[in-house]
Amino acid sequence: MPAWIESLVVAIAAFGVVFGTVVIIHELGHFWVARWLGVKIRAFSIGFGPVAVERTDKRGVKWRLSALPLGGYVMFATAQTPDNDTLYGPKGLYEEQSPLRRIAIASAGPLANILLSIGLLAILAMTAGEQRISPLPIVGYVAPESAADRAGLAEGDKILAIDGTPISAFDELRAIVAARPNEEVAFQVARAQGEESEFRIRIDAAEDPNAPGKVLGRLGVAPRSETYRVGPFTALLKGAQGAFLQFAATAEYLGRLLTGKAGIDGLAGPIGIAKISGDVARAGAQDSATLADGVIGVTVRLTELAAFLSIAVAFMNLLPLPMLDGGAILFYVAEMARGRPLNEQLRAGLERVSLVALLILAAIVTWGDIGRTFGS
Repeated sequence: MPAWIESLVVAIAAFGVVFGTVVIIHELGHFWVARWLGVKIRAFSIGFGPVAVERTDKRGVKWRLSALPLGGYVMFATAQTPDNDTLYGPKGLYEEQSPLRRIAIASAGPLANILLSIGLLAILAMTAGEQRISPLPIVGYVAPESAADRAGLAEGDKILAIDGTPISAFDELRAIVAARPNEEVAFQVARAQGEESEFRIRIDAAEDPNAPGKVLGRLGVAPRSETYRVGPFTALLKGAQGAFLQFAATAEYLGRLLTGKAGIDGLAGPIGIAKISGDVARAGAQDSATLADGVIGVTVRLTELAAFLSIAVAFMNLLPLPMLDGGAILFYVAEMARGRPLNEQLRAGLERVSLVALLILAAIVTWGDIGRTFGS
């Protein structure tokens, strides 16, 4: 199979899993809260446009898979769609709900995305864990052709002492080595196999990148990284922290974008998300010794991507634009403040302007995606 076809298949499959999960959870948020509040639901669709597959359940809800898998929607019963709505009566119509109930329904989609992100990040914290640099003076990596490599140090070796001075932390090792370029030093080492050995190593000299002209000692080793996993409660806290930081970073980027301090290169549409999904999936599979390792690597990377994409979708939908959940919430808040709904003509006009603006933005972002994906 040609490489470009393989890349395309991987990108489409990864995009379907990641984006599909985020969209389904978002729409289910609207769906379940509306059902809980007694609102009649006519259709639940993944995708827009012509219906490709449809099944009607015993409650009369049409479950659809539509031709353009770029989002989804929940269709509620309104006065304009009266068929079969007598099952619920007027109280089941969406517009008959109080503004507070409609705010709850509109907020449920973004909230579901936020909860999804927290849940996914918590699962990763409990299972995959996070990599941390060990503070112990244990060799995690030996640079080829370095002083350590020439002397025979290996991954897993623990430095016990340098010239008789006990070492308990990698930072101590780093500081002593840096101060002794071109000197021969005695290292007392506990080998990975268990025995202790002494190595006499002449430390290499290298220029300090932060201070031109200054020479530092260089051994050529890096500390070991360790995987830390946590329990459910700590995992939830870490998930919430990660989701909050991503939400704040998205808001900060939008602020820089609106003030001209950032370009639209940081935005991605469906094509860009598909490419990122494919790249992430391939990165997760790289350097995997076994098929099982590859599956785990891909799963972890795509789960991370889904968590961050879910926050992006929540943030976007909370923007106060009439075609988005945030715009609907703004209308309902105004209705509560005024004691009556906004003028229908005014609302329709704002929705048309919002739709045009979103379509223009989508076209610009898609053009950028095409350029970045196929331009090289």
